[in-house]
Amino acid sequence: FAFESTAIDVIEVPKTVKSIGNKAFWNTKLEIIKLNEGLESLGSEVFTSCYKIYGISLPKTLKRIEGPLTTDMSSSFKWLCVKNKDLNFVDQSKLPTETWVSAVYFAENNSTLKKLFDDKKTSSTKISFKDITELKLISTFEFEGGEISLKAGEQKNLSLKILPSDATDKRVKFVSTDPEIVSVTDAGLITANKSGEV
Repeated sequence: FAFESTAIDVIEVPKTVKSIGNKAFWNTKLEIIKLNEGLESLGSEVFTSCYKIYGISLPKTLKRIEGPLTTDMSSSFKWLCVKNKDLNFVDQSKLPTETWVSAVYFAENNSTLKKLFDDKKTSSTKISFKDITELKLISTFEFEGGEISLKAGEQKNLSLKILPSDATDKRVKFVSTDPEIVSVTDAGLITANKSGEV
């Protein structure tokens, strides 16, 4: 329960973190998480009640997961990528996510995730499985139009070019480094609030 019920929405886990405990992000506003290479273990239900997560990529260094990643996730969840084909799923009684959510698991065809998936799927399971090579993550993105100058009170929509254009997950999170000068909405609408540079 390290971040229980906090408003945290984006996080990059530091490279020094080796383990994340049970229900660490329970009931947060988390939308995007980057798990670090070097991470070795995850507890059970790390992402339970995180209703805004769209996808999770588990690093190759991850060796074990104690239980399901979540037992309460909204239908916004779309994909899970497991890079370590030998990942140890300690609790073999359940899949890592709810079976009623239409999601895709990406892993190697000879992976422990594929074996668990084959063992636990039923006719009502909405999860599908694809080879990890079919997952397309954003490789680059850039703002179109270059530098922007606005007067206080003026607004502009940011235009973003994402590659590859058919990325599995095209979501981005717009964040201002100084919201007092320039604020930005989730849709990329910026508003100049006062003089300054961001």
